[in-house]
Amino acid sequence: MHHPSLEYTPYLLLALSILSLWIFRSKPLASIGLAVIAVGFAFLNSRISIIGCSILGFSACIVYLGHQNNNKWIRIVSHCIFLLLAIGLFTHQLPGFNNLKVLDHVQLSANAISFSMYLNFDKPFLALLLLPIIGISISNNSRKPILKTVPIVLFPCTFILFSTAMGLKFVQFEPKMPSFTILWLFNNLILVCIAEEALFRGHIQRHLTNFLKSKPNGKMIALCITSLLFGCMHYLGGLNLVVLSTIAGLFYGYGYLHSNRIEVPILIHFGVNAIHFFFFTYPAHL
Repeated sequence: MHHPSLEYTPYLLLALSILSLWIFRSKPLASIGLAVIAVGFAFLNSRISIIGCSILGFSACIVYLGHQNNNKWIRIVSHCIFLLLAIGLFTHQLPGFNNLKVLDHVQLSANAISFSMYLNFDKPFLALLLLPIIGISISNNSRKPILKTVPIVLFPCTFILFSTAMGLKFVQFEPKMPSFTILWLFNNLILVCIAEEALFRGHIQRHLTNFLKSKPNGKMIALCITSLLFGCMHYLGGLNLVVLSTIAGLFYGYGYLHSNRIEVPILIHFGVNAIHFFFFTYPAHL
């Protein structure tokens, strides 16, 4: 049965379950409990079906196998299967999900293409599966590399990225403050940036770095491969967006490589997206 008044509840609960991984780091059951309740509300609101629930459950089992099993080949096969599932969840190609459209073809400024926004339930679940394995912390010791690295990487990233974007005529300077700003910030930080960085930097780049650690410049090769994959995943936005996303991925990946904290690329990614949203044509120039 569909409950219109509770449409946002599954996403709020999912966001809380993700944030609780930081807030209640020593109590993972809090996050698991919130995630289960979120899935229940999503099911009641027809945002996820039995097939979708099965996909999420299967993904969780695959992540567990890939992390806990001592057999090398089982781990490799598990990682490959999970990567395929993650791509499907990331691109919203897997069945069983009915993500909530909250904005429909809205034009944010005079020279912007129309913009639609969904609250997704599939992609953010990647964060719940991966963050406990990647390792997160809000202790005083962990804050120092985060607070030090983010501005050092964000400033040159912003300058190079938006200079290139303007050169490609992908965006132009158009400051604004849309009425739905709070909703966009919530969606972009928790349901987009955390999930994308958990997958690309925390999972793919981390495993590639370990795999290539014996090779000359193995870390940089892993960084470049991950950034290219990240760019290619934005193919629906056209070649310019692929190029820009690849450049951005290099900075996000460098932040992770330099600090070894997943919070760093999350905050850099969110900072770049927020600057784009507030100060430039969003999502792209006409």
